[in-house]
Amino acid sequence: MKNLYKLIFLFLLFHSLSSCKKETPLEFEKDVMCEILPALLDSLAVDRRLMYPPPVAKIIFDKNDNRIRLDSSDLDIRRKEFEENLMKIEQDTNVVFVIKDFVNELEDEDWNTRNDYFKNVVFEKDSINSKQKYKIDLSCVSKYKLKYRSKFKETNDFFIDKYKFFVGGLLSFSRIHFDKNHEHGVLSTSYLCGGNCGQGFKVYLKKIKNEWVIEKIIPTWIA
Repeated sequence: MKNLYKLIFLFLLFHSLSSCKKETPLEFEKDVMCEILPALLDSLAVDRRLMYPPPVAKIIFDKNDNRIRLDSSDLDIRRKEFEENLMKIEQDTNVVFVIKDFVNELEDEDWNTRNDYFKNVVFEKDSINSKQKYKIDLSCVSKYKLKYRSKFKETNDFFIDKYKFFVGGLLSFSRIHFDKNHEHGVLSTSYLCGGNCGQGFKVYLKKIKNEWVIEKIIPTWIA
């Protein structure tokens, strides 16, 4: 009987120690990415068809290609058609946003610009851990239709190939820099809308009342 009690005690002790296993830095980051991913998409996932500017007056040239006047005779009609088309696009439920499978490594540029917004926050630098990659968990998001980039052919015609759905855009995310207290974070993201169309952003995260939120998004490049 004493042996039985010892076995039960050892089992409970082992179970208690196992349940108290400390979360690794990578596991912590993956949890934060999962928590913040819906908000990132709310801020960055824009159907690329909505990025076209509204129509303007036509420029009229003479036979020598000199600009002589603007023709706005049909501008109201074209703008009305434009607005109607926008409404149709906004109601389209067959839009898929493509996500690069794995996060990008942290680059030196990411480290050098970590305090552009959080001026007095001390960030940690782990040169070994920062080289690790992990796969974005698409199950963290339910609002959008998402697919991994690896599900598509490696082709330059990615945005013009025909699918049973419309590709709204391609997004990628970097690893996250955290401060020593794990209350602030910084990551880089990119949104591509075509071969020569896209924009990059620096995203600043902050932990408020035990929840991670986007504090600021700053554009870094545009094409």
